[in-house]
Amino acid sequence: MNPTSVARASLIGAALFVLALQATAQPSVEDVLQQAQSAFDARNSLAKLNQAISLYESLVPQLEALTSAQQALVLNRLAELYYELGYSRDDEDEANRPLFEKGKAHGLQSLSLNSRFKSQQSRDFPAALAAVTDPSALLWTANNWGTLLGFDGIRGVPQLPNVRGLYERCIEVDETYWGASCHNALGAMLASLPSFLGGDFDQAKIHLQRAIELSPDYLTNHVALAEYVGFAHDVLGNINDVRDRELVERELNFVMESPDVWPFWDQQAKKDAQELLKVLARFK
Repeated sequence: MNPTSVARASLIGAALFVLALQATAQPSVEDVLQQAQSAFDARNSLAKLNQAISLYESLVPQLEALTSAQQALVLNRLAELYYELGYSRDDEDEANRPLFEKGKAHGLQSLSLNSRFKSQQSRDFPAALAAVTDPSALLWTANNWGTLLGFDGIRGVPQLPNVRGLYERCIEVDETYWGASCHNALGAMLASLPSFLGGDFDQAKIHLQRAIELSPDYLTNHVALAEYVGFAHDVLGNINDVRDRELVERELNFVMESPDVWPFWDQQAKKDAQELLKVLARFK
């Protein structure tokens, strides 16, 4: 083989080697985050929701190599996505408990990115919360944790102050976050709990109305006002009467007739509104 042929063969071999390396190279963190964001944005599709979870989960083993902002993003998204997956299936079905457990764990891990929270949470949870300024970590941790307490019944009562504290701190940090969801959730919590466990209907109504005032296009706020103010509930939180039929009809019809501004959650709100309208029809 002449020198020219040898050189040409060497170049071809080198090019093939580079191509092989590129084919087996792992995607960068930025690439994975971009793919995860795309899946997150399309999570009305169950397949996309699960894809987003898988992509964000793939970054957890290398979490310490990420920037602090990326760490918070990954953990908060996982806390949210596990909650959304469980909610879309059925948040009252204990078969979905593992999803909410994972969501809570990721949320607490996100909160623990704050060194003061991490050092104080086990001995003084309220003081630990006072150091947190991330509304996303506060909201999704509380939502997952609160759902788990619904499964636990009386065993979960000692943890109720922690969930309430998460929502209250979220409101202090940013009451507008995620369609004023912390007002919405705290209102629902106060309305569904009996007074001896901290329930307070008047305060619940204030929070639920404030959520709508701050974010009228977040349709879940209207569903919550209808469910927790328009209906009456027994001591276990089950609907047992209609308190204000006009309010229920007004809020739920508004939901059904409104466009989707928050695609995933507005579609969930419409499903919930349909179910509540069926409940309303049973009370004449």
